[in-house]
Amino acid sequence: MNRRQFVRAAACGVLAGLPHPHFPESPDWKSWRIDGRRLNQHLADLAGFGRNPQGGVSRVAFSQADIEGRAFAMELMRQAGLDARIDPAGNIIGARAGSQPGALPILFGSHIDSVPEGGNYDGDVGSLGAIEVAQALAERRYSNRHPLHAVIWCDEESGLTGSRGFIGDLPDEELRRPGRDGVPLADKIKRIGGDPARIAGARHGPGSVAAYVELHIEQGGILDEKGLQIGIVEGIVGINHYDVTIRGFANHAGTTPMDRRQNALLAAAELVLLVDRVVKAVPGRQVGTVGRLVVKPGAPNVIPGEVALTVELRDLSADKIASLWSRISAEAREIARKYDTSFDYVLQHTNSPALSDAGVRAVIGCRPGTRSLEPDHAQWGGARRSGPGPHLSHGDDLRAVGERDQSLAARIHAAGGRDERRERAAPDDPTARPKVRNPRGDSPRVSRRSEPGCGDLASAYRLRMDRRLGKGLDAGPYRRYRAANGII
Repeated sequence: MNRRQFVRAAACGVLAGLPHPHFPESPDWKSWRIDGRRLNQHLADLAGFGRNPQGGVSRVAFSQADIEGRAFAMELMRQAGLDARIDPAGNIIGARAGSQPGALPILFGSHIDSVPEGGNYDGDVGSLGAIEVAQALAERRYSNRHPLHAVIWCDEESGLTGSRGFIGDLPDEELRRPGRDGVPLADKIKRIGGDPARIAGARHGPGSVAAYVELHIEQGGILDEKGLQIGIVEGIVGINHYDVTIRGFANHAGTTPMDRRQNALLAAAELVLLVDRVVKAVPGRQVGTVGRLVVKPGAPNVIPGEVALTVELRDLSADKIASLWSRISAEAREIARKYDTSFDYVLQHTNSPALSDAGVRAVIGCRPGTRSLEPDHAQWGGARRSGPGPHLSHGDDLRAVGERDQSLAARIHAAGGRDERRERAAPDDPTARPKVRNPRGDSPRVSRRSEPGCGDLASAYRLRMDRRLGKGLDAGPYRRYRAANGII
């Protein structure tokens, strides 16, 4: 059985065993709301751990700020009536028992570690939102049939360490290998309360979790453009990351005639434009990025003799990614010859696309009062979609956990569509559509819809039995590459 057959079988098996969403008999549950001011205050408090002068946070995984932020989150879990613990992989899991014997747990949450100079909402909204939902349910003495586990994944930004440990994808070699700072991953996991010697105890096999739900801030601007507060994610795009090297000849800039130069940077510059042109020339929502160039020797009076650069292509179709690279690499060789240089590349990592569960998307899209969540099909529709929703372009925990069972994620929009760096938490109620301005004028919003039963975080989590747990892609090479190259 190959991976795709395995994924398909696992997803079907879990879907068959999952009951319909269970709500209290009393009709007043539709009026339930989380305490938005409390959630926003918790977001503001969490932002204090690793706060930086730019107005955001630098709460990198395993740092002291991360350790303190995790302790704060665990205390919030306990206040919400959750049984908080740290698993061997370093994940924080806050459990709320279920009433139905043998029912599989429903996971919901995100991460709280950040990139350097990151924002106050990336991961934090999903993590603290999950805890707030648990708090709201506890205050209403709601009896859930399935166990509910609020999860904060360890080290999402630089390694997917926690979510990969959760599915058994943390090999001993990786645990023992020193990182860029010289400290082995195993020692870092110990630092935050994990137990790498018992890492096998963190593993959850296919079908061991009923669903995984995550709320996350959008970073692409589509929801904001459409005036939508919540988007239903179609899936996680596949990612191919290529390391490209163009070699010419480094010579003195003052004495080498223009017609005798082998300038690697000129070839690289054309390649950057080539990637943009080819990706835009094909219909669809694929994206291509050249995000890093290293020019050698890097002296103002020396002709660049070598350029190392990255090309990243993303789409929900692996075949399209391969086709785009075929066109790019063919034209890149012609460019290299034009400048009397050489063109070489290595496929550094590849992550296959991971589609969210169509049945779960349908539950959200068909729920009464959610009709305005549906974007224009002409804009959003696609041959592979059974319901509307944006691509989720991150290589995040949904990818690691989402291949083994069913998955889906919800996105809330940020005004202007900017990424979440440097947002500031607002002092007002995030369920009342606050416009939270950051230093660049971006406005992330966590909002409440006016329709009964939808739009607040609690009902978003209830409606969205986001099945993330099922796909198990090998994200290790990707994350190891990012860590090795300082892309934390």
